[in-house]
Amino acid sequence: MRRSKIEIFVDILNVMVLRDSLKLTHIMQKANINHCVLQESLGFLIKQEMIEKRTVEKQHVAYAITQRGIMVIKYFKKLERQPRPRIFSN
Repeated sequence: MRRSKIEIFVDILNVMVLRDSLKLTHIMQKANINHCVLQESLGFLIKQEMIEKRTVEKQHVAYAITQRGIMVIKYFKKLERQPRPRIFSN
């Protein structure tokens, strides 16, 4: 089953929340996302200020979660703990 964009965003943030910063390849592997989808998702998350791009060791680029990203992850974890409402009743 295919993940929605929001599920992909949350997966990326979950991967990043436990680490200081990660390179693109590590995020791809840990979140199980292909390069194109990851680039698009990172662009969105950077624009929303949930992730920031950092230059490491002069040439290498790494990505780190921001306080806003951490707050979003906490919100989603709280939502996951809530019981799902029943929409239809018989």
